Amino acid sequence: MYRNGRLAMSGTDPKTIRVKFTQEGSDWLVEDFDEPRIHSFGRTVAKARANIVDAAALWYDIDHEAVEVVPIFAFGDDLPRILDQLSEARVEYSEVEDQVRALTDTAVAELLRRRVSMRDAAEILGLSHQRIQQIAAKSGSRVTSR
Repeated sequence: MYRNGRLAMSGTDPKTIRVKFTQEGSDWLVEDFDEPRIHSFGRTVAKARANIVDAAALWYDIDHEAVEVVPIFAFGDDLPRILDQLSEARVEYSEVEDQVRALTDTAVAELLRRRVSMRDAAEILGLSHQRIQQIAAKSGSRVTSR
């Protein structure tokens, strides 16, 4: 299908659009970086995102589900740098959290294998005895009672 003198995408071919979000009063203006004729607005970020997805789906003649939005917020100060740092910190935190969870599971299994009670294991690890029981049940560790 041709639209505006060029071949348009059809069906469910995925389309990623980089979208600039700009706060204007109490509204959010949104504009596709690569195709500035695709633009919209919304009272909230979520509504603006939904509206730009609608506009892009119409423009490219694709399903709404095929549109992926990469948001870029234009604040004009240090906030973008802070948001980037936060995003990076969340990734690092997630990796460390996975590591802590794995080490905790291993420690619980090892303590219970050594026949340490769940209450004592909880005290040693700084967790509740209920959490120790959940971890033990998940891993199939032998539970001792004292």
